[in-house]
Amino acid sequence: MAHTVVLRTQASLKLLLYSPLLMMGRVLILVVALATLLALCTAAPTDSRPRRRPTFDWMRRKLRPPQVTSRAGIEQLWFEQVLDHFDSTNTATWNQLYYSNGEYYSPGGPVFLFISGESEASDTWLAGGYMFDLAVQHGAFMFELEHRYYGSSRPTTDTSAANLRYLNSTQALEDLATFIRQQRQENPQLGAAKWVVFGGSYAGNLAAWARLRYPDIIDGAVASSGPVLAQANFPEYLEVVAESMQTFDPECVSAVAEATQEFEELLQSDAGVSTINEMFGLCSPLDLSKEYDVAGLISFAANNFSGLVQYNAVDRTGMSTVQQYCEALRSTSGDSALERLTNYLGFDGETSCVDPDYEASYQDYQNTDWSGDGMRQWLWQTCTEFGYYQTTDSANQPFGNRMTLPYFTDMCALLYGSEYTAERVEEGVTNANLLYGGRNPDVTNVAFVNGGLDPWHRLGVLEDINESSPAIVIEYESHCSDLYSPSLLDIPQLTTARERIAQLVAQWIS
Repeated sequence: MAHTVVLRTQASLKLLLYSPLLMMGRVLILVVALATLLALCTAAPTDSRPRRRPTFDWMRRKLRPPQVTSRAGIEQLWFEQVLDHFDSTNTATWNQLYYSNGEYYSPGGPVFLFISGESEASDTWLAGGYMFDLAVQHGAFMFELEHRYYGSSRPTTDTSAANLRYLNSTQALEDLATFIRQQRQENPQLGAAKWVVFGGSYAGNLAAWARLRYPDIIDGAVASSGPVLAQANFPEYLEVVAESMQTFDPECVSAVAEATQEFEELLQSDAGVSTINEMFGLCSPLDLSKEYDVAGLISFAANNFSGLVQYNAVDRTGMSTVQQYCEALRSTSGDSALERLTNYLGFDGETSCVDPDYEASYQDYQNTDWSGDGMRQWLWQTCTEFGYYQTTDSANQPFGNRMTLPYFTDMCALLYGSEYTAERVEEGVTNANLLYGGRNPDVTNVAFVNGGLDPWHRLGVLEDINESSPAIVIEYESHCSDLYSPSLLDIPQLTTARERIAQLVAQWIS
C-alpha cells in the first residue's frame, strides 16, 4: 500500500510540474492556428470572378495544321529513341511518336519528312499542305517525327529542370538522324531514295540545321520562317508588328500609341491609377512598385497584335486579317484611345477581372507533370539556347518601353532555378550561333523561305547563301504561309514562291 501511495505522489508531482508547459503548448498551438487562418483569409482572393493574367504564349506561335478531309494511308507509330546521344554510358531509351504515309509512294520515289517543332505533331501534314502536294506529285513516301518533350513524345518522367537538360536542338537533330538512318536500314527501298526535310518556324531552323549537319543522309531542306539567328533581345519583332499594322491600316499604329501614352500619363497620379483599375477591370488595385505587373497590362495589347500580324492572311482583294482587326479597334466604343483599346481587348470587368501579377502569370508553366501544353518546355529552350525575347527596346513600335529584357529573362530563374540568369541566356545564344552559323550557315540545298510581314523574318536568312540555297522572301505574307496548299485566294507573290520551292525540290531529288 505504501508503495502505491509513493507512485501516485510522484505522478501528481509530475503533473504539477508539466501542467504549465502543457498549457503554454496549447496556447501556442492556438495562436499559430489563428495566425494561419488569418493569413489564409488575407491571402485568399476577395474577388470571385475568373482571373485573366498575361500569358507568354506569344513567344511560341504553334503552326496551324492544315484542314483535311481524309487521312488515307496514315499510320501512327513509335520509334525507340536514345535519351542522350552524347553520353555513351547512358543507355536509357524512350518512345518517340511518328506518322507515316506510303499511300502515294511509287517505287524509286523520294522520301519527304515533316519535322514537328515546339508543339504536338499533327498527322494532317501527311494528308494536306504543300509538302503533301509535292509528295503526291513525285510519288514520295512521307514521315512526320514529333519533337522530343512535346506532345506524346516524353523522354522523362516529368519536365523538371533536371530532366529538361535533355531538351535542346542538338539532341533533337540527333533524333532526326537516328530515325532516318534506321528507316534507311530497315527499308532498303527508302535507303536508296533521296530524302528532303520540311519544317516551319523553329522546325524550319531544324530543317536547315539537319541538312547542315547530315548532308550524307539528307539531300535537301525547305526551311519556312526559320529564325536561325539566336538573339536574346529581339525588339525587331514588335517593329515588324508595327510595320505590318501600318501597311494595312495607317491609323492603327497611332491608335495604339495614343492609348499607350494615355496609360503612361494616368500612372502619374492616384486618380489616374484608379482610372486604370477601372478600365482594365483589375481584380485588385494596381501596385506601382511592381514594375513587371504594370508591364503585364501593356503585354495584353502587344500579345494581341503580334498574334494578328504573325498569322495575317491577305487575299487577292487586298483585305487582310490585320486590317479587319484594326478597323474593329478604331470602331470600338470609348471616350479615349485607352478606353477603346481596353474595350477592344474585352476588359469589361463583369465576367472576369484582370490580374497582372508577374509571378502568378507563370504558375501554369511551373507544373512539371506533363499536364501543360508544352509552353514550359519552349520557355526552357529560350532560356538555354535561343532567347527570342520580344522586348519593347525600340522607339519604332507603339507599345511603350516597359517590356525590357529582364522582364523576360527573370522568368528563367523563376521557372528553373536561380542559376538560370540573363548571363546564362546570352551564353546559350552565343553557343547556338557558333554551332549553326546564324544567318550565314555553310550549307547547300536549303530553301530559306520567309514572309516579308512575318515578325520572325528579321532573324531569318534574307539573302542567298548560294545558288542551291536561296532566300525566298514573300512580300505581304506572314508566318509559314508557303507550307499550306495553294488556294484561289493566294496572292501572286505566294504562288511564285511555291513554284520556286517546287523547282528546288525537283532538282534535289533528281
